[in-house]
Amino acid sequence: MVSTVPEGAITHRAPGTRPSLIDHIFVNQAFLSHPTYPAECAVSFEYTVGLDHAGLLIVIPTSHAPPSLPSPVGWKIDPLLRDAWTSHFCSHPLPTISDAESLHAAADQLLQDLTSSSDHVFALKTPPSP
Repeated sequence: MVSTVPEGAITHRAPGTRPSLIDHIFVNQAFLSHPTYPAECAVSFEYTVGLDHAGLLIVIPTSHAPPSLPSPVGWKIDPLLRDAWTSHFCSHPLPTISDAESLHAAADQLLQDLTSSSDHVFALKTPPSP
């Protein structure tokens, strides 16, 4: 959990005591990963109902329209097309690996060859119906 109260903010002040930060709004990583949610809350004694605690305000945007689903990534793997996929994949030349740089290049090429063969043989996944 992470506090959204800005560092150094004062949320409590009372006669005879030192101003301090004792009030928090905690959020989890899922909240923080949402691009439209704020990372910090506003702190103000003008928001307060009591005498010695600041009010904390965090606005959570809402939408009545559900967010669109991302397009699915990948292919519909059909076991009946195994031989066609294998044949296409084996048509790619084998890389020569002699050092770290050529190893990295071979790994990149392997990903491209896997994608190429899958694109050639299998249909792409389709988005779920609403």
